[in-house]
Parts: sequence; C-alpha cells; structure tokens
Amino acid sequence: MNQKELIALVAEKTGSKRSSVKKALKVVLDVTKQGLKYHGQVHLGRLGKLKAKKHTEKRYVCKNLKQCPLTIRTKYKKSTIRLHTKLDLSENPQPTIIHKKPKTVPVIRRSFAVVVPRFRGRSNIPRRTR
Repeated sequence: MNQKELIALVAEKTGSKRSSVKKALKVVLDVTKQGLKYHGQVHLGRLGKLKAKKHTEKRYVCKNLKQCPLTIRTKYKKSTIRLHTKLDLSENPQPTIIHKKPKTVPVIRRSFAVVVPRFRGRSNIPRRTR
C-alpha cells in the first residue's frame, strides 16, 4: 500500500477531507522520523516498535594500483529500521502457539581437585643418581 492509497482509505473511513488526512499523515511520519533519529526507537502500541540500528564504518584496503596504490578507504555509514513485533503481520496469520516453560534441571555439583606439579630441587638441574 502506498501513501495515496493510505490517504484515500483513511479519508473514506473517517469521512474527512483528503487534504486534512494528508497533513495529519505527514505530521505522524515527521514525528516518527524524529523519534527514530534522536531516540533510536518508536513504540507503536500493540503493533510493536520501530528500532533504528546504525552500522559502523567499514574500512578496506584498495589494492588496485592504477587508481589508488594501497590506500585505506571507508565505506559510508548506513542504518536500518526494523519493526519488532509479536504479532503475525503476514497475509495468512497463524495462531500463536505458547509453550509451557520447561522444567528446570537441578544442577549437580561435583567436587574436583587441581593437580600442580612439584619439583624437588631446581627444575633446570638434573638430579644426582647414587
């Protein structure tokens, strides 16, 4: 669904003008952009939350001797935005299966000993034989 279809659908459901719906949608999108930019995430209620993840710069060595003989270049920083939700938003949603918590296995404690080698005399001088 693109922006025009969304505006038409909201205007039809609410019975208001398309121009007012377009302004309201623009304000919502601007506020969402600001929230992602300054806070990194926006909570959308039951729908889930949008999270922005910034990736670090990638550095690589350019080995093409004609263009740049052994120089280090950096690729641009990029960011991705993902919707984290527990709802199934697919076209054919399946029922959510909730599993019971597995029983915890008791921890078995075992005692152990640490063996440390002991040297009689100095380790670098061989022992005398009688």
